[in-house]
Amino acid sequence: MNLRIQDSVYETSLFNMVLRHNTPYEMKTDRAAIRRVRVRVASRREPLDSEFCILLQVIYQGFKMLKFYYNPISPNARRVWLTLLEKEISFEPVLIKLDGDQLQPEFVETNPFHHIPVVVDDGFRVVESLAIMDYLETKYPTPAMLPSEPQALATVRMVQLVTGNELFPQIVSLIYESEDSPQAAQAREHIDKVLNFFTQVLGDGSFFGSEQLTLADIVAGVGVLSLPNLGINLNNYTKIHEWCDRLMERPAWQKTKLSAEEFELFKGRVRALVRLRRYKDNKSK
Repeated sequence: MNLRIQDSVYETSLFNMVLRHNTPYEMKTDRAAIRRVRVRVASRREPLDSEFCILLQVIYQGFKMLKFYYNPISPNARRVWLTLLEKEISFEPVLIKLDGDQLQPEFVETNPFHHIPVVVDDGFRVVESLAIMDYLETKYPTPAMLPSEPQALATVRMVQLVTGNELFPQIVSLIYESEDSPQAAQAREHIDKVLNFFTQVLGDGSFFGSEQLTLADIVAGVGVLSLPNLGINLNNYTKIHEWCDRLMERPAWQKTKLSAEEFELFKGRVRALVRLRRYKDNKSK
C-alpha cells in the first residue's frame, strides 16, 4: 500500500498522534488512533517520509510485524538482515546474546536447534538463513532479488552454495588455525580459487545473475567482505573488488557492516565453536 498525505495540516497532526506513543507497539492499544490513521490515510499528493511511511504501514496492518531474531556478528543473521533492509520490510529486531540467550527455554521453543537467525511472520516460523531469504523473496517480491530466467537463477543458487560449501569453511580455518600453519596456507589457496571462480561468474555484470542486487550477492558479499580482515587482499581481484565497492555504497550494507570490535567478537565465537566441535568429536571416538 502506498501511503500518502492529504494536506500539511493532516501530516502534522498524524506525526503528533504517533509521537504521543513511545513506540509503535504502544499504538496498537490505542484503537481510536489506529482507526483515525486508517480512515485518514489516502492515496493523494506527496508521499510521507519513507521511515514514517513504514510506521504507518505497520499501524494500518494491525501491528502484525515480522520478528527477526539475530545477532549482528552472525554472518547467517546478517544475510537475513540485509535482505530485510534491501526489501524495506518492516520488522521487530530481537537481539539474541550468544552467551546464553540461545539456550533459554523461550528461544528454544522458537528454534529447538538454538541457532540464529529466525523469523516469525504472523505466527509462521522460519529457521535457516537461506530458507528465510527464499520466504522473504516469495512473500515480498519487490524488489525482485531472485531471477526467473534459468541460467540466471542457476547462477544465483550456485554462488550461494559455493559460498557456503567452499568459502566459509576456509574463513573458519583462517580464524582458527595459526597464520603460518599448513591448514591456513591451504585455506588461502582455496579462497584464491573461489575468488577467481566468482570473477569468472560475475564477468562484466554488476551483480551475480542480474544487473540488480540478488540473493547471491547478499550471501557471497557477507563472506567476501570479511576477507580483508583476515589478510586477503581483494585488490588482487579487480572485478570482485569493484563489486564489493558497489555493495558498500548501499545504505543497507553500511548499516550492517561490522566494526573492528564486532569482528573480533565474531572470531572469538568461531574459535569457541570449533573447540567445542573438536572436543565432541574426540569424545565420541
